[in-house]
Amino acid sequence: MLGCTKVLNLVYDNCDFKFGVSQPTDLNDHTFESITTGLFFDAHQSVLPEHLEYADAIWECHPNNEDSRNLLPPMTSVDVLPSHSAIQKLIDHCQWHIKVVLVEEYFPEFKSKLGNPQSMFLLDAEKTSYSTAEAMYAKASMTDGNIEALTSLLQQSGIVDEGIFEKYMILIHGDLGSLEKIEMILDSQCIEEGIMEHMHYLLPILGLFHVRMACVDAINRIHASGNNLRTDPNGLYKRLTHLYPNDISKLQKKVPPFRMMNDGIGYVTQAVILDAWAENVGGDLVQYMDSKPGWDDVKWWAKDITINYFETKGNSNDWH
Repeated sequence: MLGCTKVLNLVYDNCDFKFGVSQPTDLNDHTFESITTGLFFDAHQSVLPEHLEYADAIWECHPNNEDSRNLLPPMTSVDVLPSHSAIQKLIDHCQWHIKVVLVEEYFPEFKSKLGNPQSMFLLDAEKTSYSTAEAMYAKASMTDGNIEALTSLLQQSGIVDEGIFEKYMILIHGDLGSLEKIEMILDSQCIEEGIMEHMHYLLPILGLFHVRMACVDAINRIHASGNNLRTDPNGLYKRLTHLYPNDISKLQKKVPPFRMMNDGIGYVTQAVILDAWAENVGGDLVQYMDSKPGWDDVKWWAKDITINYFETKGNSNDWH
């Protein structure tokens, strides 16, 4: 049983079936069925129980706790603005990507000098082992279905018998829809009295793929949605229509297909970076390549391009 480990990673998702012939039940006949499947992931070896031993502290300042005397103040813009050190790391990442685009296109001999982008920490790769959970006849698309699925998974893991949820946070992995439902669950559990029913110990974690989906959607809303943005001859939307001339109706959807937007944004970004390189090195990248510049020269131009094209005026004044 996983309860004794005090470290629990749950992942679940809905599994839908659409039958060609209706399936009779005691209530009605229908062709659509939905169940929820789940997995229990073993934690990375560097994740220890004491890292998750703060469920009590969460409840002490939780808005659903009527007896709380330590409610957290509401978030303001200051809480989400990046620090100076974070801004510098973003600048370093930007320079790294600018060098990558040029090196992959014109200077493959410099690939060994690129290295990896700077990171706050490095997590060693480790094979993930897991065990499957018993499927649940619960609809993960509904809030009640999510509560039913989570309760079943907690019971199957053995965490309920051990009472681990009273002190330790439980990691929940899912898609964007599931995590939104969990947020709704936490908001609706304020009337519950039992610790297990409070569900304050659930810690939703977004997968990198779903973070990327959210980023692509945000870029589309900011730079490619709305009549003004779609009529801009130099805007993102117009460039995407050149890439996908036969799929303009898909681009005009409120939420265009993810794969199309993801690949299109990546291609446009690379083209813009190469245009910036050409403009800064004299207008012809082939001539620049034939001049056989050194790696220090490439790094200098990458820094200059970052300052001129990819930093806000505020960042430039702060750092240069």
